[in-house]
Amino acid sequence: MSINECVALARALRLRVREVRGGQLVATVVLRTFLSLIPLLLTAIGVLGFVAARRAGGADDLGNRIVRQLKLSGDLAQLVEDNLASARSSRKASSIVGAVSLAFSGTAVFVAVAQMCNAVWQVPERGLRDRALGVVWFVGAAIFALGSALATAAVRLVPIPGLDVAVGIAGASVAGALLFWWTQVIFTNASVPRRAFVPGAVVGGFALAAFQLFGTYVVTALLAQASALYKSLAAVIALLGVLTLFAWLLLLSVAVNVLRWEREHGTVMLEIHAPRFRDPVGESAAAERGGQRPRPVRQRDGGGIGSRWRRIEGAVRRSGS
Repeated sequence: MSINECVALARALRLRVREVRGGQLVATVVLRTFLSLIPLLLTAIGVLGFVAARRAGGADDLGNRIVRQLKLSGDLAQLVEDNLASARSSRKASSIVGAVSLAFSGTAVFVAVAQMCNAVWQVPERGLRDRALGVVWFVGAAIFALGSALATAAVRLVPIPGLDVAVGIAGASVAGALLFWWTQVIFTNASVPRRAFVPGAVVGGFALAAFQLFGTYVVTALLAQASALYKSLAAVIALLGVLTLFAWLLLLSVAVNVLRWEREHGTVMLEIHAPRFRDPVGESAAAERGGQRPRPVRQRDGGGIGSRWRRIEGAVRRSGS
């Protein structure tokens, strides 16, 4: 792509994101994902309670092993033992409540992601079906993550300096692209071939790898210099930042695919029904001051963003020539 085409694409992306209220879509995905971590922690506490109950007492006690391996002492060691004792006593309630809450909140995240994908494509949602498809997406995402981890571990066994870094960056790009592609294939309710999701997925995968490299070296160094109090706050802020970044990259990835599809196949005008309203006060006042009769407001939909992209691209080319 030329510079003019990149500028036109950036402007078209901004228009499409504003048109579908992308900020609200991203906020919904981030909020639901962050809230789903609470029942996930509750379920983890229940599982930890069952494990601690099986290894209670004696030298194989889970609390004693954690204290010995982490070399804890004093109040911190007592805090670990008290928390494990609390997890043992409430393991049944924690596991049941956590599992039910996780099933509801986790599928709500899938619904939010489906809303984002379908809003950009301007197609209807599938309701409860998106919750069931989210389980399929989770299995596929787990397979991608496992494959990436195994590939990274295999590369580290090869004694070549710098090979693990290069392969790690390439692997992160491929894994990110596969994740974005798989997400759009599962949650998009549009009758388009699966190859239509590839360009945006590749863009999102490379962008995710770049931000991952930045976070590995920069954010880790900043956290290492922070105090114990600020490390906890910084960890929460970093988690929210990662969720927000991923949601924005997913939104832009879907928008790239939509714009490319509209550019190649065109757009259609859809008739919509909207409430009738009076014309704005400012236009009526201006018409009355000029001695003219106020004209009625013509209601129409916004049209396709693909035609706007072509108009923007033409204007950029004319300005550059």
